[in-house]
Amino acid sequence: WETLTLKRLVGNAFSTFFQVMEEAFVLMLQDILEGSCSEQIIKAWRELFGFMAKTMLRGQEQASNNLLS
Repeated sequence: WETLTLKRLVGNAFSTFFQVMEEAFVLMLQDILEGSCSEQIIKAWRELFGFMAKTMLRGQEQASNNLLS
């Protein structure tokens, strides 16, 4: 039970971290590109960032499963 709770806490922390990083990245992108940062550009970057975050979260989950097994 404690192991499952720890896995959820760690997973939630990483998930929240990536959400905050995505928002910060989009704000930076808008600042750098100014008026030429369209919704299409933001959507494309969010998709890429989401893919990378999911991949890293999956790797983190597998690593924590190996450590806690």
